[in-house]
Amino acid sequence: MTRIPPIIQRAKQGDSHAIAALINRHLQVQGVTAKTKVKGDCLRLMLEGNTVPNQEVMVQFIYQGMTKLAAKSIKTVKIYGKQTHLDFPAWSQELDLGEQPQPVLNHSPLEESSSILLIRQRQLDQEIERTEEKIDQNQVDGELETQNLNLSDTPFVTAEIYQNRGIANSLNQASPNSKAQRKKVRVLKQISRVLIAFLGLEISFNSLFVIYAAVWSTSYYIYDLLDVADTTGILIYLIHRMVIFIDSFWNPLELISDCTYTLVFLLSLVWLHRVHGYLRTHLPDYPITPWGAVARFVIPFYSFWGIWNTLNTLAQRLKVQEAKLAHLGTSLSRWIPWLYITLFGSNILDRMYWYGFNNANQGYFFPWLFFAYASTTLFLSLVWLKIVRIISQVVVKTGNRQ
Repeated sequence: MTRIPPIIQRAKQGDSHAIAALINRHLQVQGVTAKTKVKGDCLRLMLEGNTVPNQEVMVQFIYQGMTKLAAKSIKTVKIYGKQTHLDFPAWSQELDLGEQPQPVLNHSPLEESSSILLIRQRQLDQEIERTEEKIDQNQVDGELETQNLNLSDTPFVTAEIYQNRGIANSLNQASPNSKAQRKKVRVLKQISRVLIAFLGLEISFNSLFVIYAAVWSTSYYIYDLLDVADTTGILIYLIHRMVIFIDSFWNPLELISDCTYTLVFLLSLVWLHRVHGYLRTHLPDYPITPWGAVARFVIPFYSFWGIWNTLNTLAQRLKVQEAKLAHLGTSLSRWIPWLYITLFGSNILDRMYWYGFNNANQGYFFPWLFFAYASTTLFLSLVWLKIVRIISQVVVKTGNRQ
């Protein structure tokens, strides 16, 4: 029995983000990005490229894909083609999905005519074969590679569209040089590794503080117990010396920990900026800009909403992608509440501790409060490490499919 992936199920229900994801899977490698919006029973589709996308090629591609998709809620498709950074589209065409699309009579000066494509057919045969091999390899990834999935039933399967060799030639000629993009991905991966390494160092320090707080908290009770049981006082003396020895490491550890925390904070902001620059390129119609993501994390009060909005927006966009990315989106959604719980918990406990330390009279109250604060901070670091690793996997998986 054929299993239909969730992204295709959503697309069949008229989900514009899912439709955009299916289209961009095949067009982005050709330098064309699709943005979609559904209004009533009409799908509005904006195609952008470094050059104006070929109208005849794109209309045929969209018609075949939408016909195969058979989304019952979508009756017509309005397609626009424009060059990136220009305000107005160079062409537009409306499709009635119940009718065969009419041929384009007037071509834009930037488009290749069908006669030129036919003349160059033989010269480009070998290039087409290499392209078809790449297509077959790309289809091994994600939901469209599921073991029981019949690719002949999958909408927007590029191999079918490429049966028209003239179309394949035109799309091949639009393929951009991805060298700079690969370099950006490498730099982002390196930043992710450095951030994860420093988070590991921060977690180590937080673990030491938890141990220190546990020793500090229990030492009072041990002293009281041994004051009765240890008549010689030797054990009390040894434990006292041990506590003094451990306490001697407090100041240098606190200094190094503060420096590590500052580095982690700055690296996290740089990483957020780079990640969202990458996401704007690789996820269709991703709304959060790189500086917008940074602002959502650092501006007081605004960050209460901004952190959740940034992470949840990414999670929701991942859920309409292929299976592996959808799984990462689900996992990211599960960790967002824990981030908020530990973030607010550590801040509240920190203020309670210092308020009590400066105002209360009984000092033995503070070690247990400090232990709770140190434990919550440790958990916060672990949660943030998990979130960073999830998003880093998103970068790796989307980079591998290019």
